[in-house]
Amino acid sequence: VLIKPAGSSGGFVGDTSGAYDWVISNATKYGIDAAVMSFGSGQSERELHREGRIDKCPNDHPVSPQFTQMRNLGVVPIFASGNDGQLDLLGFPACLNTTVSVGAADQYGNVQLYSNSHKDLTVLAPAGFQIPVGYDGGYGSPHGTSFAAPAYGALIAIGRQIQPDITVDELIEASRFSARPIDDVEVSNMRLIDFLGFAQHLAGQNIPERNSSLYTLDANYDIYVGETLRGDNPELSQLFPNIKKDGYYQYSIRIIDGFGEHCRTKTRESIGSLSPGKCVVAIERNELKKVDNRMWGPCPECGSFTKIIQVRSSKVTQSAVNGSLQIGRYESIIASKLVEQFGLTTPVSTFRSRVEVDILEGGDEVCSYATESEKIISISPGVCTVLLWSTYSALDTGRRVDMKSIIVRIRVK
Repeated sequence: VLIKPAGSSGGFVGDTSGAYDWVISNATKYGIDAAVMSFGSGQSERELHREGRIDKCPNDHPVSPQFTQMRNLGVVPIFASGNDGQLDLLGFPACLNTTVSVGAADQYGNVQLYSNSHKDLTVLAPAGFQIPVGYDGGYGSPHGTSFAAPAYGALIAIGRQIQPDITVDELIEASRFSARPIDDVEVSNMRLIDFLGFAQHLAGQNIPERNSSLYTLDANYDIYVGETLRGDNPELSQLFPNIKKDGYYQYSIRIIDGFGEHCRTKTRESIGSLSPGKCVVAIERNELKKVDNRMWGPCPECGSFTKIIQVRSSKVTQSAVNGSLQIGRYESIIASKLVEQFGLTTPVSTFRSRVEVDILEGGDEVCSYATESEKIISISPGVCTVLLWSTYSALDTGRRVDMKSIIVRIRVK
């Protein structure tokens, strides 16, 4: 049943008290299992503090008793936690102790960047998956806690099918008991719902041991601390199926495990290594099609592919260094000249080349790299180690087809 509060229009939600009263009045008549509210308002943590609300929620709000009435009638009042990216604050009314709050997680078991978190968040549910949307048979990947909340509503409805007489508190407890533990930035042991585990638990079955991660590795890839890994890396792109010679592909890369510790996001297309260790990334490839003679555009019918790569970072060793040179303080070197000096040149005329530079050691202390001028600049006496990539791209599609690298140790007098 879809209920539109009086006065609602566009993104504005009208007076909800009448809608809540309708649910209460008709809960038994229609056998309502859950009321899903994919809306809420952000809160000011500073204002809550000044009001002395240590629990960060106005639990004495006049609407709170209506949710208590729903629960007494067997209806689970479900609210989206909000999309403000708060680490320890829920939106209202999700924060009320009479409601169930639902945050959003991705397919890898990470809390979505936009999802509000708090130690009292009831559960996390999936959002951002490809699902049917609208009435035209199309598909989309809607994001937001507004799409996670209905997923939890579906879980509750399944629970009532298995155990018709189960109480609201028992349903909530069962959903948390059977859920996967997830750690966020500040809040640990959050609960990501598991439909199969939930059904098994309510059916009186044991929940089998589950994998600790929600992904399967496709490959391992070694890089140096300070190195940049790009989504269109030619070696890794070979993992994807149906590579076309004349195809144009768009790659994106994101960290799904080990972020902030060993790896960091640099751009939508690249990540950087911070320290020795491991992180896991998801590289997604989308094929583009020629819209006219000069433009490339999305190709929905081509589909997208994702590969999961474990990135292993280590410090550069002396044996990996290809050469060395000495320069004076404040002296600069053009990166492309250095590449030519070590014999990395464009293989054939049908490719265009460019030089990319990563400073592996001594960055910001001994050397820096000016991207616009493509110069390596010495700052102070010492030693810096640079990784230079000569990358080759096809002239017609712009697709990166090869990368060659050298490591040079620079001594600054």
